Amino acid sequence: MRSRVLLAWSISPIMQQEPIRSTESIATGDRLGMTICRLFTLQSMSIIEAYNEAWDTGNVEALANIIHDDCVFNPHVGGITMSKADILGFAGGDGRPTSEHNRVLFENDEVGVAHSIVHFANDSDSEAVMSFMRFKDGQIILMETGATPLSEDYQLIGN
Repeated sequence: MRSRVLLAWSISPIMQQEPIRSTESIATGDRLGMTICRLFTLQSMSIIEAYNEAWDTGNVEALANIIHDDCVFNPHVGGITMSKADILGFAGGDGRPTSEHNRVLFENDEVGVAHSIVHFANDSDSEAVMSFMRFKDGQIILMETGATPLSEDYQLIGN
């Protein structure tokens, strides 16, 4: 399931002309059946793209909507397991990692694979990170990462 931004025009007795933007489904029809809504998909953003955007901007509220309540995150370091609350706490902090060159390698309604270069606030080497995600009900329910540390003089070819 991909999140979608929808646009609707409402034709009612007051002839409302302004478009309504929503990321949720829009109910059509009022009590008298006088409202007709036409929905248009303006933009389709994958779950991984939405996650990356929310993480990069520190938008904890958006992340809370993307991450399933029962999510389990198995990061590539320390042999630990993190919950949704752990992820949101980490994302909202000043020391959250930043990423660049985010790429979605594969994504369907069930799983996704992504790659990015991640930089850490604790002065450790940046890493090339591969992420595997499993989805449930359009949200991330499982995430696992693997990483390769990059040297300080690392430069992406072509930059």
